[in-house]
Amino acid sequence: MATVHRAERRVSGVRQRVALKRLLPNAAEDPDLVKLFLDEARLVSHLRHRNIAEIYDFGRVGDQYFLAMELGAGPTLKQLVQHCAATVGLIPYPIALNLLIQVCDALAYAHTLTDENGTPLGLIHRDVSPPNIIISNTGTVKLIDFGVAKLAKSTQQTMVGTVKGKFSYMAPEYLEGRLDSRVDLWALGTVAHELLTNRMLFDAVEDVGVPDKVKRSPIPPPSRFNPDVPRDLDAVVLTALE
Repeated sequence: MATVHRAERRVSGVRQRVALKRLLPNAAEDPDLVKLFLDEARLVSHLRHRNIAEIYDFGRVGDQYFLAMELGAGPTLKQLVQHCAATVGLIPYPIALNLLIQVCDALAYAHTLTDENGTPLGLIHRDVSPPNIIISNTGTVKLIDFGVAKLAKSTQQTMVGTVKGKFSYMAPEYLEGRLDSRVDLWALGTVAHELLTNRMLFDAVEDVGVPDKVKRSPIPPPSRFNPDVPRDLDAVVLTALE
């Protein structure tokens, strides 16, 4: 529903590269998509964490809705896994663990965020997946795309019969319409499994076959495909995938 371009902004006379996200013209004519776009901007503008891409500005100029955010200059986790699979093989275990810890930090922050009165917001990302995790050239992870995120207190009115995200990273309960922060933990478990093994845990030739696999396929421990993974980490990943 949007395009993203590399752009620049001036801050105190200094040029800063940013990612400029703009709604496509047909999407800008849909009130629901406009609301989704602006909700993402308002939501993420309150997030301040080194592992979450920061939003600098958002709004409307003429008939264009825009969002200017921190530019993640580096590959996505999906691109990294694919590159390693085609070249060196498995991502070295210490590096994989470091990346996972940073994603965990980002989600822990988002899940425990409170409003100005100290009331938990119950933020749920809903699309934690390798394409939404960027690794900068300094090794810092950035979790991006809160466009489908929800606050727990608002999900009862908006989520009946509706799911958002990628089937291969959706919890079985979420596929059945149940939603709380644990869907992010399931997704993170799926990402961890893929990062540690260079294999998608739930894959199918067509998306239509993925939900059935998510609900019924047995889940092997990551160490079955990567002998460097200790049993303690197997237990963590499999717990996330219960």
